[in-house]
Amino acid sequence: YRSSAIWANAHLTALIFLLISNFFFLSFKKNNDSKFKYLNILFLSFATYSMQSYVIFFIYYLYEYFKSFNLKNIVEIIFCCFVLSLPGMYLVYSTPLGGKLDFTNSFGYTILTNSSIIFFFLLFFIINKSSGTLYVNMIKKLRLKEYLLITIFYLLLIFNFETPFTIVGGGFFYKLSYFIFENKYLFYLIGYLSIVSIFLIFKIDKKIFYSLLVVNFTAVGYITSQKYFEPLLLIVIFISFKNILVSNLISKKSNILIFYLIIFLYFLAAQLNEYLGFSLNLQIV
Repeated sequence: YRSSAIWANAHLTALIFLLISNFFFLSFKKNNDSKFKYLNILFLSFATYSMQSYVIFFIYYLYEYFKSFNLKNIVEIIFCCFVLSLPGMYLVYSTPLGGKLDFTNSFGYTILTNSSIIFFFLLFFIINKSSGTLYVNMIKKLRLKEYLLITIFYLLLIFNFETPFTIVGGGFFYKLSYFIFENKYLFYLIGYLSIVSIFLIFKIDKKIFYSLLVVNFTAVGYITSQKYFEPLLLIVIFISFKNILVSNLISKKSNILIFYLIIFLYFLAAQLNEYLGFSLNLQIV
C-alpha cells in the first residue's frame, strides 16, 4: 500500500500543490477575487510540473471558469495557462524522450484495470456493516435495463482486452487472480463488480463519479499499475464530498477501526510479497 510515503516521489509533491490550488479555487468561489483565480492556475501548474498526468485536472477548473466568465476573462486565463506552459514545452522538446509516451491500445485492459484498482480502495469504505448493507441493497435495486447496460459495456471491454506481455502492472486483483487461480477469471469477476460499483457512484453522487473519471485519465499508459493511482488522492476525493459512504465510515468507532485494519492487513500482505517475491514469480499470459 503506497501512500507516497514509502519512498519520495513526485505524487506527494503534486498532491500538495493540487490541494493548495483547490484551496485558492474555493477562495475565488467564495470571495470572487481575481488573484485567487490566478493562484489556482499557478499552483495547478506546479502540480502538473511535479506529475505530468495531473494536467488532466485543468479540464475541471477551466470548465468552471469558462461557464461563468465572459470572453475577455477566458482569453486572460488561456494566456496565463500558455505562459505557464512555456517551460514545459521547452523541457518536452529538449529532453531525449520528449513527448513520446506510450498510450494504451487496449481500452478493455485499461478500463477494467483502472476500475478494479479504484474498487480496491473503495472497499476500504464499504467493508463495514453500515456501508456494506447499503451497497448490497443498492445492487438489489438496480433495474434490469441497468444490468443489461452494464453487462453490454463490460462485454465490450472483455472483447477488447489485450494483456501486455509483461508481469508488471495490472493492479492488486489482477495479480491476486493469477496467484490463486493462475488465470484472469477472478480479475474478470472483480472487473464486473468494479463497473457496477462505479455505476452506483454515478447514481449516488455525480461529483465523485466525474472526479474518479478524471483520475482514470491520469493512467492510460501501455501498462497500468497500482502505484499509478495515488491512494491519498482517491481518499481525498471520497472525503471531499458529503456522501453516505464517508458518513457511515465515521458514524461508529468500529467502522473506523475496520477501515484502519483493512489498510494494515494490506500493508502486511505487501510487505510479505516484497520479501517473498510472489508477484515477481507469476507467469502471466
